Amino acid sequence: TVKGTFLNGCKIIRTSAITGEGIKDLKNELINLEKEKYEKFKRDIFRMFIDRSFSVKGFGTIVTGTISSGLINKGDNLELLPSEIKVKVRGLQSHDNNVDSLESGSRAAINLHFNEKIQITRGCHLSERGYFKVTKIIVARLKLLTKTKKYKLKNNLRVRINIGTQESIGRILLVENESIESSIVIIKLEKKIIASFKDRFIIRAFSPVSTIAGGEIIDYNIKGKWNDIKRYAKKIFCSKTDSD
Repeated sequence: TVKGTFLNGCKIIRTSAITGEGIKDLKNELINLEKEKYEKFKRDIFRMFIDRSFSVKGFGTIVTGTISSGLINKGDNLELLPSEIKVKVRGLQSHDNNVDSLESGSRAAINLHFNEKIQITRGCHLSERGYFKVTKIIVARLKLLTKTKKYKLKNNLRVRINIGTQESIGRILLVENESIESSIVIIKLEKKIIASFKDRFIIRAFSPVSTIAGGEIIDYNIKGKWNDIKRYAKKIFCSKTDSD
């Protein structure tokens, strides 16, 4: 099932929801994987992509998600993107338990207080203030899935971008003329997303919908004329090729 995908060669753990066999081993493996990822690129800034938002009578707005990095405490002042609204943490829960703080990797239900009238939806982003921003152009490295190597990337190809809990439609500009297994590309998005250095994402064909590649953001703070952006991305491509 996983042959030819990024999961090829990963550890397989036999589990049973009935007897409990292997559940502890699975949990330990997931914890170790999270620690390895955190050590490779340690970022102590709190951020969380929102996957659900709802209102509870007497409490107000509740948002849920998995904390991507950093630590959140009851009483923290945060920023909600893309609205750029200041919010305050009134309460925290994890798995139906009230807590005073939560860290990276935790599932969180956060009770927010804010003065402005806004609509919070799946794909919104909660973080410490002043660290993250919205963008419509990213430079990224793409790696085609082994099973879709025959799928040819081409200029102006319309694709779906899934990053965090966000989805946006974008068009790909190849830095080099030929599509290769791993390449640097520019992606121009139809709507703004929240992105940061080293964020990973999934590329899916626009229609029919199927996963064709994985990607990692190299730069999201892109400004200037289109030709200048392409020259900048090509410079990155050349430097990566030389180092390889």
